Amino acid sequence: MAASASSAPWVVVPPVASPPFDAFSIACDAEHYWSRIVQQKCCIDGALPIPVGLVDVAKDPEDDLSSPLAPPPPRTREFDSAESIQKYVEQENHDDFKTRIFSIHQKHSWKPLSITVSMLRKIIELNDVMPEFLEIVLSFYERKVALEEAFSSSVLKRQKGDVFEVAYIFRYPEEKDVSDDPKRDPWSIRQTGVYHRYDLKSQQSTWILLHPSKEPPAHTRLIACLKSVSICAELHRHPLQLHNFLISTYLRNWRDYMLYYEKQLLPLSNTTMSTWIDESLRVNHQTLTSIRYLENRILPLPAIFASLSKTITTLEKLNSTFSTRTGAQQAETNAMADLLENYRSQLDAYNENATFLLKRSGGTAQQLADTLAFKNQYVAQSQSGYMLKLTMSTVDDSATVRVVTLVTLVYLPFSFMASVFGMNFFRMGNGNNIVISPEFWIYIVISIPITIATMMCWRWWKARQDAIREKAVSNAASMGSNEKGS
Repeated sequence: MAASASSAPWVVVPPVASPPFDAFSIACDAEHYWSRIVQQKCCIDGALPIPVGLVDVAKDPEDDLSSPLAPPPPRTREFDSAESIQKYVEQENHDDFKTRIFSIHQKHSWKPLSITVSMLRKIIELNDVMPEFLEIVLSFYERKVALEEAFSSSVLKRQKGDVFEVAYIFRYPEEKDVSDDPKRDPWSIRQTGVYHRYDLKSQQSTWILLHPSKEPPAHTRLIACLKSVSICAELHRHPLQLHNFLISTYLRNWRDYMLYYEKQLLPLSNTTMSTWIDESLRVNHQTLTSIRYLENRILPLPAIFASLSKTITTLEKLNSTFSTRTGAQQAETNAMADLLENYRSQLDAYNENATFLLKRSGGTAQQLADTLAFKNQYVAQSQSGYMLKLTMSTVDDSATVRVVTLVTLVYLPFSFMASVFGMNFFRMGNGNNIVISPEFWIYIVISIPITIATMMCWRWWKARQDAIREKAVSNAASMGSNEKGS
């Protein structure tokens, strides 16, 4: 046994290389999102009101601005079915691009995306889009009221080898045409979904843009700029240039947005500050409603600015990573870093202004509510003073009536006796004797029944009034018990 064991050859098993760690491998895959996309009606069924657009910007012949050869113009396509997308992919020059941009539109902000589920699946599969991007798609759905006003999703990013992916929602204000009704609010908060995939080896960028309307400003401006050879070359010089293009188009609108509502708030605030409760008020509950509306228009901004700030932070990290991995020139990296820092400074300024407007509108609304409450108390106090004077006057009248009644009671026996002796039933006889007429009984017989009849009528009237009062009290009590029961 020992000899055979010693003569047996040793087999050296080489170590098995473990695959690179991928934290996303056990995360939720795309199928986790598709049922939610169908349930929330993020995509339409049937014909597309707005076709899905595609722009392929080809590579420069020398990939250099100094090249004497002009690059071919961007290729534009429109798709209305998953089959048309597949047909385009099967063409020979399908991969001959440096920047590819898919544009998916909404009819308007409260309508689903103008794309079918099958088309969206085809785009996701053909471009190897990370499943997390579908979380961005879930923010574009059919709605009846303004939902998720302060929700901008989160910045989603993923690195797999030399491929970098980032997705986020960019929210911004947009001015509407209200010439037909100047009383309408001219501003609306829109959102654009952004997906960017960049391959370090091929230096190809794939973009998917989810637009809130048919012709949004950024899309219109981009199509116009892509017709310029120099601008196309600039977009290729740095992979984050299209992010810069999108941010620069919309970020500046926030200042005009807040300025408009500040102009609406300032007169209301000044009127509230100069109001005296002992005079006729120039403000009312409608004024308070207007201030609260303006406050609600500013309320979502801090959350939106925080999300935009996180987006810029992610882009700054990508800028640093790209410069390290691609060996890009330090000047280009520094220029992009400075630009992103400027955007962050603008966001900080906008956020501080929004915080100020929130405090001002909230303080104005509270002051107006206090003013209306003090005015009501002032009116109630004035009415109480008037009622006090009226009560004192009534007391004085009651005292006067009591005096008159007392005097009347004092003089009533004398008046009664004078009336009785003034009748013809009594006369003075000889010797100052009082002679009573034999017909005096007639006075007694008539007076007593009339007195009894008067007392009976009074008793009947009082009993009737008591019955009416008791019935009213019982009805009120029954109504109160019904209200408590309901």
